[in-house]
Amino acid sequence: MSRRVVIHGIEQIDPRETRAWRRLRDLVVREEPNCQLQLPGCTGASQTADHILPVIQRPDLALVRSNLRGACHPCNMARGTTAAQDAHWTL
Repeated sequence: MSRRVVIHGIEQIDPRETRAWRRLRDLVVREEPNCQLQLPGCTGASQTADHILPVIQRPDLALVRSNLRGACHPCNMARGTTAAQDAHWTL
């Protein structure tokens, strides 16, 4: 079963489970090949697209390019659902 999120009061399939997300993620990794987070344990190479404002907080921005940045898997997982302003990252 697919993950679901609530967007504008309507429960929907999580946008990160779509073909559109995979294409956008791949674009971000190509455009930003170096991890933008650089947290402890960083591998240096982007493998994922990190949501600056997390999907859990702003699901409407899940597929918006300006809300994404390249990140390595360890950094993206370490950051979790912390909003950028809460962790002193720059939007």
